[in-house]
Order: sequence, then structure tokens, then C-alpha cells
Amino acid sequence: MKSFVTVNSDGYIDMWSNHKLEGFIEVETAENNMNLINVCKIENGKVVLDEKRQQEIIASQRAEKTELELLKQENADMMLYVAEVEQKTQQDNADLLLSLAEAGVL
Repeated sequence: MKSFVTVNSDGYIDMWSNHKLEGFIEVETAENNMNLINVCKIENGKVVLDEKRQQEIIASQRAEKTELELLKQENADMMLYVAEVEQKTQQDNADLLLSLAEAGVL
């Protein structure tokens, strides 16, 4: 299948088009490689998938997702802690008010 692409400074395809545009190179590609960004190179006019680079990008995205999940969990833990502290503070205030009332101060 014919497509038109541009490549970045590393030699990886960074844009695809079905039409000839200024600055785009005509290539032959398999349909399953169409629209893949930063993981395909051009060799002898054909698009070649760099599977190692693709796996590295996928692993990197998973690591970022894992980091986000860790931050969400940390946030949830902090919210639980704040709720516990608030509950303890309210109980302490209630106990203090009761003690003051029993002592006749209030």
C-alpha cells in the first residue's frame, strides 16, 4: 500500500498521509504499520517496524501509568489519614466540652 510520510531527526516516521504533500516521502507499507508514530523507519522505500523500540515505548507508558496509579493510591491513603485525624480531633473536642460542662465552666 502506498503512503506518504515524514521522518524525524532519529529517522523514525513522525507523520503519515494518504496524499502527496510537500516534504512527504512516498513509501510502501503494510496496512498494520499505517499510522504508527516513532516506531517505523524507511528501508529501501519500505516501512519497517522497529519492534524493540515499540516495546520500549509500551514499557515506558506502562511505567508512567504505574507511577500514576501509585500517586492515586498515595492520595487515597492521605485522604483516609486526614479523615481519621479529623475524627479524632472532633472526639477530643467533644470530650473537652463535656469535661468543661461537668466542671461547671460552661
